Amino acid sequence: MIGHRTIARRLRVLPLAVLAFGLLTLLADPGGVMTALRLKGVDLLQRLAPPSADGERPVPRALAVEIDAEALAAGGPWPWPRWRLAEVVERISAQDPALIVFAPVLPFPDPASPEEALRGFQPGPATTLLEQALPYVRGHDSVLAQTLAEHRAIVAFGVGGEVPEPARIAPPARLEALFPRDNPVTMVHEWPFAVRSMPLAAQRRERMGAAVLAPDRDGLLRRVPLLVSVGGALQPGLVLQAARVAADAESAEILALRTGRNPFTGRRGEVSAVSMAGRTLPTAPDAGLWLAFRKDEAPYTLSAAALADPGLQPWRLKDKIVVIGLGVAAGDPAYTVPGGGTMGAAEAYARALDQIVTGTFLRRTQAQAGLELAALIGFGLLLALAAVLLPVPVSLGLCVLTVGGGVLLARSAFIEAGTLFDPLGPSAVLALTVLSGAGVRIYGVLAAQRHLRAALRGKVPGSVVRAAARDPSEGGFSGDRRKGTVLIAGLRDFDAITETLIEDPEGVRILLTEFSSWAHAHVRRSRGTLDRLAGPRVTAFWNAPGDDMDHALHACDCAMRMIEGLDELNRRILVQGQRRHRELPPLQVEIAVNTGQCFVGEFGSVARPDYSLVGEVTGTAERMVRESGRYGPAILVGEHTANAVRNLFALLEIDRFDSPHKPLPMRVYALMGNPLVRASPRFRSIEQKHQEIFEALLARDWDKAEALVEEARDLRGAVPGLYDLYRRRIAHWRAEPPPEGWDGVFRTRLA
Repeated sequence: MIGHRTIARRLRVLPLAVLAFGLLTLLADPGGVMTALRLKGVDLLQRLAPPSADGERPVPRALAVEIDAEALAAGGPWPWPRWRLAEVVERISAQDPALIVFAPVLPFPDPASPEEALRGFQPGPATTLLEQALPYVRGHDSVLAQTLAEHRAIVAFGVGGEVPEPARIAPPARLEALFPRDNPVTMVHEWPFAVRSMPLAAQRRERMGAAVLAPDRDGLLRRVPLLVSVGGALQPGLVLQAARVAADAESAEILALRTGRNPFTGRRGEVSAVSMAGRTLPTAPDAGLWLAFRKDEAPYTLSAAALADPGLQPWRLKDKIVVIGLGVAAGDPAYTVPGGGTMGAAEAYARALDQIVTGTFLRRTQAQAGLELAALIGFGLLLALAAVLLPVPVSLGLCVLTVGGGVLLARSAFIEAGTLFDPLGPSAVLALTVLSGAGVRIYGVLAAQRHLRAALRGKVPGSVVRAAARDPSEGGFSGDRRKGTVLIAGLRDFDAITETLIEDPEGVRILLTEFSSWAHAHVRRSRGTLDRLAGPRVTAFWNAPGDDMDHALHACDCAMRMIEGLDELNRRILVQGQRRHRELPPLQVEIAVNTGQCFVGEFGSVARPDYSLVGEVTGTAERMVRESGRYGPAILVGEHTANAVRNLFALLEIDRFDSPHKPLPMRVYALMGNPLVRASPRFRSIEQKHQEIFEALLARDWDKAEALVEEARDLRGAVPGLYDLYRRRIAHWRAEPPPEGWDGVFRTRLA
């Protein structure tokens, strides 16, 4: 049968398994779970970033001019005639911008343009005259296209979407002109077809870019794509084209992390950056440029209505990249960004272009991912080890410190260099690792508590069991070496008693039950731990499982109370015999108390746990209780116990025992009474006489020793049987003198 503690030991590998699973999850990213968590980490870093130290808001180098509600109120409802859009372009151009980016995608002709309006007229002579005049009238789309062509401008084309077939076109940009190297198709956003925009008619292909924004799965916009795939062909995004033209770069180069497949995710080559004009634009693997959101940033938008304001300051648009876009009021979708705000497409493009111009990038490199992985493995192993070895509060505290330190380091790196270390993914793995280890440790503690409850059941009071269960690591339940005191109490001449009761087994049971219950009660009252109830013998010990600085005192006090309560025990036995109409003999006890180093712990089996004490201290106590019958006094005390309680009890040296593993013999004392007895002149006389007897014996002065024995026998309170033993020993030593260097130990047992 596998016990709970065995299961707990085997579960210690669980934190390592959780750590390994977390590492694989980070690498494989099943279902994009870790990517979603990593994105939340990017949001957290942006929220934790402080405002500018100098308090000044940097002026954007790119600006979005939006046809918002204010512009619609001044210029009429949307859609505007294309010539009015051309006027917007002209007004912007008059402010001498660095570049104009026309972001709206206009897939259909202007219905207000003359040629389109004429289609709705009823055929007739008047219609014919108008048709003849059309070659002399410029169409609105032509006006807008020509205006854009005459200025330094980039025009957007659309991708995908639900548009009719006539609006769908082949990828318009010339890839070979932009990317001269043979770059693989990477894991960029893919679209089946391009969507025309009427202003493209007069535009050169190298001044076209895909107008596309791709929010993440949670609906938040965090990146602006620099590259897209349209019909299997790699196309530049609107921002990349604008940045390239603004930098007067002839081409751009894709830098890819992998040209094959990621062995964990199965993805194709991942983009790390786009290089042009000697500058490197770091990107996400999908070729998206990370957007930075500052707490104190200046506005990136300007209403198109402000262009007609004579008070417009020239610096607002001069030498800037100006992105023309539709506001939400004109039908442009509003994109939700981290932090809960919204923005239009034109503002997103302007933000991205501002970051490119100013060189303010957020980046996450392969080296960062490797460093995260190495740190996660190192700290994960340490925390997994701590979780199963240290108390739960300590391991949780270490986890909090590690995770908190990691978040602070990630924040510092973000503020100083714009690097995007992942503060949440590794933190989640570490937290799960520590929590699993804490769970294993809690299970182990509960298993240990259950085991020790079984091991201590009936041995100590319930309060001690509950206190020990709160922390099984205390008290040496797994094995501990400590100093303790052992008490062994046995029934004197019990074999002879059983012979008299050979026809009365029930009487034997009553005697043993009464004796065991009586002894157990005294042990519990003295704060002791019951070790064994073995027939006519009871074993108890002190200073385990709980700490007891006065363990020797409490053991001796228990022995004294047993002797004092012996009459009560015999009265109960007498009553039991009278009820059965059978006489039961009175009991006499012999007790040994010994102190020394010992081993305590749960030394039972899995099926039968048992908290016990073992060691030489127990063996010596057993020897003392076996020999006690020949001395006479009921309580024998070992030398170490006597040294601990010498001033609290009346102790009389009566013999010396061999110590198998020690060079000097152990003195054995009889416990004669309490401090009042110790202070009495009668005891003082006996104590002095015993000291003289042992001095004479060590001097081999047998005559003097024999005379002192007789003097001691005549003293009031002496034990006659003890001095009979001394006389027999002296007679033996006369006949067989001990060798030189004799230590006073009698080594031949007398009958």
